[in-house]
Amino acid sequence: MKKEVCEEARRLLSGGSLAAYRRQRGAPPWVALNVVAHADLAVLKELIANRSGRHPASWEAAAAYLASETMSVATTEHALRDVQCDVLIPLELELLSGSRRSPATPLELTTLVMVAITDHRVRRDG
Repeated sequence: MKKEVCEEARRLLSGGSLAAYRRQRGAPPWVALNVVAHADLAVLKELIANRSGRHPASWEAAAAYLASETMSVATTEHALRDVQCDVLIPLELELLSGSRRSPATPLELTTLVMVAITDHRVRRDG
């Protein structure tokens, strides 16, 4: 049991939850945010390159869409870390803790994240 808990914590902190849940139906919505909240620019570029279509109809497509939108406001590793620390990780923790209602659809998740990123951009740019 300890080993499984440690492995899950490692996946969570490294942004690997989406890959771990990929084959499971009913994966929690936060997994689509997890990879974007912890990835570097190279991983985000890979997510974008592997997406199919533009509409976030699946959790994986939502992750790719969020990667693309995140990179539009964070073009350097430093800027990405700022967005992750100020917006994405706190939102991920709210979803994990249940203090924020979990999105029912990929579109609902992308809307939630985009509103948070837009708010961050407005605060940052004044």
